[in-house]
Amino acid sequence: MSGCPRVGLSGVCLVITALTLSVFATAGTAAEDASKIGEALEAARKKGEIAVVSLSKQMLTDEEGGAGYDCSQWQLTAADVKSFFRRATVIDEELLHLSYYTLPCNYLGSIRMAGKVYTFEINGGAYGTLGTAAQGASMLYGCKQACARVFPAIYDDEK
Repeated sequence: MSGCPRVGLSGVCLVITALTLSVFATAGTAAEDASKIGEALEAARKKGEIAVVSLSKQMLTDEEGGAGYDCSQWQLTAADVKSFFRRATVIDEELLHLSYYTLPCNYLGSIRMAGKVYTFEINGGAYGTLGTAAQGASMLYGCKQACARVFPAIYDDEK
């Protein structure tokens, strides 16, 4: 006997099963895509092939949750972005929430590695993401002590 209800609802069970399989397949694909991003960054680090294509600052307004922190003094250059991604390590969501500040200051942009363009976002709290726009996959990176020069506001407070 199948796990589907009787009397004309077997089509519903089939749809639910197909959706469930689709969700698992998508999750696996996102993990695989994220893993490829990590591999691409490692290869680019070894070869010194990280080039910043675009870079722009984004500050949240008070209405968007940016109240209480002045981001105007924090500046990132293309060299800082390259330095961040050369030194950063992969972190997970739990470590992000336990060990990193989230500030209303971000830099968004794109970098080229091995001929492919990836999008990034770096938060003033010393963490960032690197991903692909096409697949929507991304990896989370943190860089505290090794990047202290890039995030002086964070480390001035912790001394």
